[in-house]
Formats: sequence, structure tokens, C-alpha cells
Amino acid sequence: MRKNFLNLFVTSALLLGFTACDSDNNQDYHDSDQPTLVDSIRYFATCEGNYTRGNASITAIMNDGSVRQNLFQSINGRPLGDVAQSMSLIDDNFYIVLNNSAKVEVVDDKQFKSQATILLYNPRTQPRYICGIGGYKAVLTDATCDSLRIIDTRTFEIVRRIYVGSPTNLMTAVGTKLFIKAGNETLIYNTATDNFTKLNFSATADSKMVVDKSGYLWLLTTDDNGTLLIKIDPTTEQIVLQKRLDQITVDQWGARISILDNTIYFSAIDSNYKSYICKYSIQSDSYSLAFTPTEVTYLYGMDIVKNNFVICDAVDFSQSGYLIEMTPNGEVINKFKAGISPNFIYDNK
Repeated sequence: MRKNFLNLFVTSALLLGFTACDSDNNQDYHDSDQPTLVDSIRYFATCEGNYTRGNASITAIMNDGSVRQNLFQSINGRPLGDVAQSMSLIDDNFYIVLNNSAKVEVVDDKQFKSQATILLYNPRTQPRYICGIGGYKAVLTDATCDSLRIIDTRTFEIVRRIYVGSPTNLMTAVGTKLFIKAGNETLIYNTATDNFTKLNFSATADSKMVVDKSGYLWLLTTDDNGTLLIKIDPTTEQIVLQKRLDQITVDQWGARISILDNTIYFSAIDSNYKSYICKYSIQSDSYSLAFTPTEVTYLYGMDIVKNNFVICDAVDFSQSGYLIEMTPNGEVINKFKAGISPNFIYDNK
């Protein structure tokens, strides 16, 4: 945190101490115990905006229930970019991935002020997700590039490219291992040994992976025969369960999965492409309907924040979307207007 100190001036008889702070639009705090802007935020939503229009944004839901729209631009005085894909907190900074701008914006974790812009210098590249791996390094996936990028989180520079042979997308870290969706495969990158292996399974769907209380990794995906929920032991890198979800259809481009206690929740679609939420009990190895979010026009993202669902409703992808908070039983708690096409929730724990 930046601190400003004024010089101590000495007069002939008195020792006068003067202190002051910068008088800018966003107050700098002098005591690490005092709350910051980010401390007052419950969760963030990245909003894609209209494709090619450069109107991506960040919506922040505050602890007091108020909403701050277009957070990045309101603080930094410039647009965020085109198609905000995701965001992550790494080494005291938030990294916001801009898919169609081929860049990553970096802001601090106190006042959300810009620290750097990481440009990828390739208009055809489409960065997707970023994850810290320790040692002041982060991994960036790309939906059109056959390599992973390694970023130094101190200099904000791309210091390495790792060829993996196919585009990469979602990923989840478990200890020193990074599980990465790469085309139809799941790569396992051991950051301690700098080695890659592959999960012995070919999947077609892109879905966020989740980790349960026992440290097992779960992946919702599809194969030629339908929908599967896969349980993976990160230590042995072996599949320990393949649960066939009969009569369940997931969107292979937008399936969502979250976990609460010992229950896994995931989105599915009916024949009219309307979404509903299913639940899978890890203890009983059974699944059923959790609820149908009738308030939602188009489910474009989903996560669990403070034991309740936050569903991103993209509506028609051209107007402002909504963030709809629901209980695990589907009861609507709050409905907040968001930017255009909200797609990703970051829980500011």
C-alpha cells in the first residue's frame, strides 16, 4: 500500500509535525487496518459487453447491497476493453482477461487502480483464464493458441510460452498441479517439476472444475454417449468415478458447476434450451433436480457466494443483464442489474 509522508519541519521553538494525504478521486488509506474499496465489495461480475464494441465492464455488488457499475472505467478513466472473460486474484492484484482485446488488465486489490496492461500482440489470440502457480508466476490459457503463456506477476511481462498442441480453456489448481482443459483433453501441469501429463479420458464439453472437501477434483463433461460427472484423484491423476447422468443434457459450451458442502450443483438444459439446476450428492452418489430458475432468461454464468447461488442472466446479449441471487432451493433473494452479458462471478472472500 502506498503511504505518503510529509517532511518534519522544525521551527525555532516548536517541533511541528504535519501529515497529509493525496486529495485525488480515490482516497489512499494510511493504515492497513482501515477498510479499502475492495473490502466493501462482496463479489464481482465480469460482463462481456457487445462483441467488437469495446464496452466490457465489471459490476461490483457491495456488502451493503448497493451496486457499482463499470467499476474499472469509473476508477481508471478509460474503457476496460472488449469481451471480459474472467478475473482472478494473484499476488495482491486482480487480473482481468479481455478475450477479444487480446490483453489482460491488472488492478490492485485495494482501490482497483490500474497497475499494468499485458498486451498479447496478436489480434487473433483469445485469452480465456489466468491462474497463479506460485513463485510470482501465472498461467494464461488461450482459446485460439496452442501454447500456454507464463506471466511474471512482478514485472507483468510474458516470460515464457509452453507449447501444448491445442487451444486451452478452463483450469483449476490443486496443490502444485494445474488441471487444464485443452480441446477434448485434460492436461495436468505439475508446476513443481515443470512436467505435463494427460488425463486418460477424452471429453467434449468445457466446464468449470471444482474441488471437494476431500481434495478430489470433479468435472462435468460430455462424450459421444451423453453427460458425465467425473471424479479425479489429483495425487494419482486417475479417474476414480465416472457417473453417467442419464436424461441430463448440458450445454457443451456453457455448462456450469459449483459445489456447496458435499453437494455438487450444475446447470442443464431442456429441449427448448431453457436452463435448470441439478444437484449431485457426493455421499449418496445420486442426482436430482434442485430447482428451475424461472426468473432467468438466459443462464450465462453461475457460482455460489456465501452459501447462495449467483446466476448471470445475459437476457438477449445486447442489453444490460442481471445478477440473480437464489437460495439452494431456488428462492429469489436479490436481483441486480449488471453490465451487458455478465458471464463470470468472482467471490471476494
